[in-house]
Amino acid sequence: MWQQLLHRYLRLPYRLNSYEFRSPAQPSVTIVLLHGIGSSLGMWQPLIAKLPRSARVIGIDLLGFGASPKPAWNVYGARTQADSIARTLFSLNISEPIILVGHSLGSLVAIEFAHRHYPFTIKSLVLISPPLYKPDRHPKQFDPKPEEVLRRMYALMAENPDATEKVLRLAGKYYLVNKGFRADTVNVPAYLASLEAAIINQQSYQDILKIKQPIHIVSGQFDAIVLDETIRDITRQQPNVEWTRALGGHEIAGAVRVATIASISKAAKDTLTPDN
Repeated sequence: MWQQLLHRYLRLPYRLNSYEFRSPAQPSVTIVLLHGIGSSLGMWQPLIAKLPRSARVIGIDLLGFGASPKPAWNVYGARTQADSIARTLFSLNISEPIILVGHSLGSLVAIEFAHRHYPFTIKSLVLISPPLYKPDRHPKQFDPKPEEVLRRMYALMAENPDATEKVLRLAGKYYLVNKGFRADTVNVPAYLASLEAAIINQQSYQDILKIKQPIHIVSGQFDAIVLDETIRDITRQQPNVEWTRALGGHEIAGAVRVATIASISKAAKDTLTPDN
């Protein structure tokens, strides 16, 4: 009862589950890792050894996933996630510059956080496989634009939760998704709510155009979820955006993993230069 009063009615953000992968005595920067939809902070484990040794590295379970709270009533929008991340980071007593890294849904949450909580926290962003779609308030019934096709696909998943759950469990069983995805514990209501609030009805495209700090985008050349045309449009408008395309798909594996590590390392190095 008290939890619902505090978080639902008084809108106090949740404190999320976090884990410090690395805690040097005198960290140069703090790297905060936000996983993708349906996953958890465990997905970052294969990257940790390759990240800068002087960095403090923290993984966070987004609201509704991993070991973080999973309130059934929540809308799971990017703003709700960003507010909870803000409370969580505040509780961790971070004094170093922060590099915020997000994969898929996590990248949209990172954009929301940087847009609303900058300038006193985030120095740069690394966005991996960001599903950024341009807004279209009045799409045609059979609109062929890629973002509308993807929105219809997401909406179909939301309308058929039982089928979606089966597909997610099969994907986890046959290792078609990243390492942090647990097929036996996937929270389908949170998954579908996140699709609806943070991806289908996103504001991320508009918000990324307002961010001034450096942004590094990494995407796979065969990623059907990421729209190259949209990212290309963003890079034309935003000189602070650097885009790397690697051989691979949506998950952080192979060449995409190599490019992700390189982008995080570059962001950390740039953060410590005199101009930053």
